[in-house]
Amino acid sequence: QQCLSEARERLTVARSDGMTTEAEETVARMLIKGYAVAVELGVTDRYKRWMEKSLLEKMADDVQHLVGASIMQKTLDKEEPVATAARGILTMFPAFATFSIELFNAKAGSVSFASALATMECRPTRPFNDNLATVFEAYNEVYSAEVNKIIQGLRAYPKGELRQRVVALATELAPHAGQLNQHCAKFGLLFGLVASAWTYLSCLGKPHLSERKKVLQPHNTQILGVCRLLGLDEAALENHLIQINTGEGKSVALGFTAVLLSLLGFSVDVVCYSSYLSERDYQEFKQLFQFFGVEHFVTYSDFDGLSSSILKS
Repeated sequence: QQCLSEARERLTVARSDGMTTEAEETVARMLIKGYAVAVELGVTDRYKRWMEKSLLEKMADDVQHLVGASIMQKTLDKEEPVATAARGILTMFPAFATFSIELFNAKAGSVSFASALATMECRPTRPFNDNLATVFEAYNEVYSAEVNKIIQGLRAYPKGELRQRVVALATELAPHAGQLNQHCAKFGLLFGLVASAWTYLSCLGKPHLSERKKVLQPHNTQILGVCRLLGLDEAALENHLIQINTGEGKSVALGFTAVLLSLLGFSVDVVCYSSYLSERDYQEFKQLFQFFGVEHFVTYSDFDGLSSSILKS
């Protein structure tokens, strides 16, 4: 409560004296410190509701933006606990969504597809082929073009045309779903269009879309993970297992895999040990499932839920 009162006072002084930068940096530090304490006590949900109602909702948009910028700078702090808390704040509060996306994209751009491909380990080892590079080349060409359209004008973006192109490509590929490795370029186009739809939907209702870094984009590691899970460099779709390190986006990779498989005519089960995480991940991709009309073909559940479903069937 004392921290909140001091934050309000500093913002008021900043408004009257013109010292906005110093005041908002101080508020940013307060938010980060409060978040770290909330995590320690296990009350992050309560902290979020309280701060939104008591402080963030009463900030002008320009002040929120400056506070967000200050928090963004703290994600580079030499002290890892501070940087971790700053990243948590950006992810937690919708008011800082733009900065959260910038942070996500900065990580996305830190590893190129070629670098991810070069460091990929396969067991058992197999002869190298250029299938995955072919997929990415087609993916990147169409995705870059679509993102540029999104940035140029969200309202004018031809979402209906995009949906039609996806349905047409999926219909063409569906008879060959078990041998996608023979249709890498077309699959890359399909994947790029699906990723474009995800980016488009994430932008709805968001301001400040004048730069590519401000729109949500998949990581190259996630793109590679989807391609490997679908066996694009092998002769079969079945029985693939991939490992993606912590923080590299398993939820996004699985969401895209679910969309692509459902578009190709499969029913998809995405299973997690936690019912909470499963529901969270479903909600993240629900809008995309609905956009393509495949929501009835994709089921998210925990292991108990999958077991029950199998027994009942």
